[in-house]
Amino acid sequence: MSLFNNIQNLCISKNMYISKLEKELEFGNGAIYRWDKNTPSIDKVLKVAKYFEVSVDSLLEENDVDSSKSVNKLTSELVALEQQIQQDSVKVKSIKQYLKRLQKLKGA
Repeated sequence: MSLFNNIQNLCISKNMYISKLEKELEFGNGAIYRWDKNTPSIDKVLKVAKYFEVSVDSLLEENDVDSSKSVNKLTSELVALEQQIQQDSVKVKSIKQYLKRLQKLKGA
């Protein structure tokens, strides 16, 4: 996956558009879209990494950002599920869904 794709996935995970990210980081219109074909400055990549609280390496590596964000999100959901279990309000369907997602991540 390219730098652009990793950033796009991070935006999707935050329910935001790349254009909003560009505004918040004070980049020009369409700047990040152009990174798919042109190499950005390290300063701009560093700004994006800090914004999403990920390493520059993870932005540049294939599949790393997507997988680590999925694992972090799933971990948070599992903590919530554990609380539901302790309160005795969990549904079997929820457990099965989490197990399927874990199996997918394990295979990735």
